[in-house]
Amino acid sequence: MAYFCLTALEQAAGNRSAITKKFGIASSVIRTLGRLTGEKGGAEARKGGGLPHEFTGDERNWIDQTTKRLIRRAAEVAHDPAAATSPITMGDLGKL
Repeated sequence: MAYFCLTALEQAAGNRSAITKKFGIASSVIRTLGRLTGEKGGAEARKGGGLPHEFTGDERNWIDQTTKRLIRRAAEVAHDPAAATSPITMGDLGKL
């Protein structure tokens, strides 16, 4: 689901690098979420290479919290695209 949300933001923004400008989400957050959901996951892995690499507890928690923040931010932008919002950075998210 986390990767689906990342893909939805990417499509709404036009490309992955445009997510930062349109939604105010730091590129480091986007890169980290993409890396974790692309390279890890164990039985939940999105790609075969992630099958042998389970998420740690901190990674799973970070992905869950980050996904919730991204969904909320997408809703905020959908409600008012011109609203000034503070950027979501790695420091705003849980321990990784």
